[in-house]
Amino acid sequence: MRITIRVIGIVLLCAITFFGIVMAASESGEVVILSTIDESGNTIDTRLWVVDHDGAQWVRAGQPEKGWFRRLEANSRVKLLREGSMTDRIAVPVRDQSIINNVNKVFSEKYGIADRIVALPGDASKRVPVRLDEI
Repeated sequence: MRITIRVIGIVLLCAITFFGIVMAASESGEVVILSTIDESGNTIDTRLWVVDHDGAQWVRAGQPEKGWFRRLEANSRVKLLREGSMTDRIAVPVRDQSIINNVNKVFSEKYGIADRIVALPGDASKRVPVRLDEI
């Protein structure tokens, strides 16, 4: 019985440590707030990484089933809070593989090992970059 309790304890400690590392990594570097609107008209804020590429600002959905991504697909008008400035944007998910590869490379260059740590639980082929066009 003691061995089972110890094994469970070790597994829980490893899981907590792993998720703690992922959470710390996700808050490293530049983090912006993207405000999306749900079906009831409520504004929901999400903390995301951002990169500049080809004259545009980009965020990225590691998992397209995430709520913030589904909301912007339903209503592409979003607000971006970056460096203390709030701007209205149109969110444009991009599924062109060459653009995906380029944007992923820019994220990797900017966020380094944190990008790889945060991406561990997800399937890299499902990542969707989102261009935030000025209105």
